Amino acid sequence: MAQNSNYILTPATTSSLGGIIVGSGLSITSAGLLSVNQTTTSQLGVLVYYKMVGANIELWTAKYDGTSQSKLNITLPQNTRYSDDLPPKLSPDGKKIFFSLMSTITMQNGTDLYSANIDGSGVTKIIDKGGNGNYIILGGAY
Repeated sequence: MAQNSNYILTPATTSSLGGIIVGSGLSITSAGLLSVNQTTTSQLGVLVYYKMVGANIELWTAKYDGTSQSKLNITLPQNTRYSDDLPPKLSPDGKKIFFSLMSTITMQNGTDLYSANIDGSGVTKIIDKGGNGNYIILGGAY
């Protein structure tokens, strides 16, 4: 037979831990009642990828199963192109895309980090490489 009960823990004080560390989904009242906080973390189910079309690199999205493929119409700054060896990243809320651009004039000049809204608007350089030959490599967007 299942029992429904609350677990009462001694509240933490400056001299006593109280039996639990609160944070990341847990909370405890001053009376010691432990609760699990509801979170709504979910993945967007979206892939972001580069597609080579002839000599051009394009930025695309699709669902995890490959459906709903859509080209992102981003107007790049003059004399730049996507750095195809540095993959794009999507923001956790799916509203922004982050990508690296390189100069089409020098090609070996390194990369800068840019962002754009998912509809292609608002292209902004967010991190400058800081010198000739330097690269910005985005590890993630969390």
